[in-house]
Amino acid sequence: FKISPLARLSASGIPFLVSFYCTYALEEIGFSHPAEVFAISGVLFFTFKTVCPKQKASGNLQICALWSVFFGLAVLVRPTNAIILLPWLAFYIHGLFHSYSKPVFLKSLTLIGLIGSALLAVYLYYNWSSYGDPLANGYTAFSQGSFSLKKHFFLSQILFSGCRGWFIYSPAVIFSILGLILTGIISRYNYEAFSSLQKNFCLFSLISICLNVLTYSFWHGWWAGNSAGQRYFILLTPFLAIG
Repeated sequence: FKISPLARLSASGIPFLVSFYCTYALEEIGFSHPAEVFAISGVLFFTFKTVCPKQKASGNLQICALWSVFFGLAVLVRPTNAIILLPWLAFYIHGLFHSYSKPVFLKSLTLIGLIGSALLAVYLYYNWSSYGDPLANGYTAFSQGSFSLKKHFFLSQILFSGCRGWFIYSPAVIFSILGLILTGIISRYNYEAFSSLQKNFCLFSLISICLNVLTYSFWHGWWAGNSAGQRYFILLTPFLAIG
């Protein structure tokens, strides 16, 4: 986006520093958070390469294949990521439809379907071989609780609690969220194509953030166990970097 190199460094660096990402990348390496941050970053990068007017390339099918792989990896690492990435799937398909010819669009959809089906098969086989049921997963096999829309709703705790509340342990993320909102508002009144892209990226980033917060508000162990910071929100770092 149209910002200085120092602003880019700050925008991307601060969310990484305050989200406790380094703790899980360098110390608690048994957790999968660095992998999902990498995969989600790939989804955002190849979405940008596809829909940005200045970045559109002739090798769209290769970019589409990479986008599909990163999307699938993000879901394989943590199935709940499918919820926060669904808006980006819709945005990506919409971008393909308006950016490329019908034959290329149909080929891209076919490619997304094939890669998605292959990765889904890997996911189901892994569950079957690990848990004896292709529809089981780590949430259901090892956890004593579950997501529940009736029993649990810990929105205020997950954001403001002294026990790993997101805004308490990582208050700087508030500035990233405000940046997304302000950039979206400013871009709304600029009619250049690039500003429209900025607005869309900010909007879909905010939607993904809200979906992730709401999803884990219904999780019985919202405090993320014995961990550093609110680790369930580390995956939001790529979205926060945009702000």
